[in-house]
Amino acid sequence: LALGITSNRVGLYLSRALPDSAGVLVVKVGVPLLEKRLFAALGSTGRQYLLADRQGIVFSSSVADWRFRTLTPLNAKQKDRVQKQRQFEGQSLQPIDLPQPGEQGGGQSVSKLPIPGRDDRYHLQWQRLEKTGWTLGVAVPMAEVRTWFWAFFGPAIFLSVLI
Repeated sequence: LALGITSNRVGLYLSRALPDSAGVLVVKVGVPLLEKRLFAALGSTGRQYLLADRQGIVFSSSVADWRFRTLTPLNAKQKDRVQKQRQFEGQSLQPIDLPQPGEQGGGQSVSKLPIPGRDDRYHLQWQRLEKTGWTLGVAVPMAEVRTWFWAFFGPAIFLSVLI
């Protein structure tokens, strides 16, 4: 996964050594379809999302200011590796001020998030995607969470008071 030096677009780069040391075949697969589907499923309802790679570098997000930032500060070794590989060329990779995922990449919290122009509180849920090592963060506005809560538990609470 890297930011294309020429295209300036994120892509998955797949490579295979050619037989007899003839070189390497590299194919880039773009990420736009994944982003469109995630945004359609989550972003259009006030929910926000981010996808971070194994190192915690955000490569896709419904919040433009989160893109090419990190979930936690990178250590010197990580910074050096990213710089040598030119994986995210020209990006500052500064950390985002977000509640952190747990040790296993999961967890949840409720807080205000650094989203320009928004002052809402969000329920932030983290999920580690085991096959890729990526981390998915989904933030749902608390107003929507409260609506779900009362729709689901409201009748049960009402009935328990009557009984």
